[in-house]
Parts: sequence; C-alpha cells; structure tokens
Amino acid sequence: SNGLVRITPPKSQSTAFIMSSIVGSHPSAWLTDLVMPRHVVVDGSNLATEGRPMPSLKQLNEAVLAYMAEHPDSLITVVVDATFGHRIDAREVDEFDAAVSNNEIVAPPAGAIGRGDAFVLSIANKVNATILSNDSYQEFHGTHTWLFDEGRLVGGKPVPHIGWVFVNRLPVRGPTSRKAVSEAKRGRTPKVKAASPEAS
Repeated sequence: SNGLVRITPPKSQSTAFIMSSIVGSHPSAWLTDLVMPRHVVVDGSNLATEGRPMPSLKQLNEAVLAYMAEHPDSLITVVVDATFGHRIDAREVDEFDAAVSNNEIVAPPAGAIGRGDAFVLSIANKVNATILSNDSYQEFHGTHTWLFDEGRLVGGKPVPHIGWVFVNRLPVRGPTSRKAVSEAKRGRTPKVKAASPEAS
C-alpha cells in the first residue's frame, strides 16, 4: 500500500445516516421527514488529471476526501474510464485494483461507447446526482440538457497552500456542443468517442 486512504465511506455510513433519521419517528412520517443524502458522481479520470498530463490515484484520493470533508452526508460514487488502471503510476496499480474490488471505484464495461463520460452521465441521470468534474461533456449537450440545471455540475481544483476548492459551475459551450445540439434537434444520434483498445 502507498498509504492511500479509502476514498469512499464505509458502506455502513450511508445506512447509519438513513437509519438515524428514522429511528424514533412514526412510520407514517418517514416519507415526509426523511431527508435523503445528496448523491454525487465523481468523474475520477477528470479530477485525477487536473493540472497534470497523466492521472494520479493519489490526487483523486485527495480530491474525494476533501469533498467528503465539506459534504459528509453526501453519497459518493467514483467513476473512472476503463483505461485508468493502465495509465496511472505502476506503484498505484495495486491500490487501484483493491479499490475496484471493494467497489470504491467503478469503471464502465470494456468497449463501452462514449467511454467514461457516457458512464458518468448515465449514473448521474439515473439517480439525479450532482457530477463533480471540470469537464463540460460538450458532445452530450444535445441529449443531456439537465447538465445546465443549477447544482448538477461542480468543479474543483487544488489550490497551493490551501487544498482543493469546489465551486458550482455550468458546462462550457463550444463548436462540439453546438454540433451535438443541432444533431439532437434533427433527431440524429450525436457521435461520441469510441472505446480505447486498451480498455479490453
């Protein structure tokens, strides 16, 4: 081990949070009084490469722990693309494999169209989650208009002498975005990046 800390809370944490909310309450009040924790999907490949050419599991770990410290009641799902394990430092591979085995990090099936981005968006869309990423997902703007809803996208950067700082953000529009929106309006499926052969 390289001393990395588990980047997801113990499975009992989310359960304990929910149970502490309902213990002592009348059953009929559960649905009205229970405040479910906010689900956050972390684009791990994006945060792991913030400010650097190759991904770092250590940097991803630091980012997730910093976010958890600020939002201790959030449910965190960390997603990386299928090539992540091939691109990190060799000294981090065992720690990464252990995190995957413990369901602390998830990756899309090998050969998935759209690679990690599509998987991140699919999960976030399914559970109405916030995405923690500095990506704008421009090729998906025509089909995932909810990305522009307030609170659906949070960015983060490590600031020297301070640590990770997180802010709400909106996706940046550009030529790829305009093309995706135009194709969606015409009923055409926008082209997305194919899977890398390394993911197999």
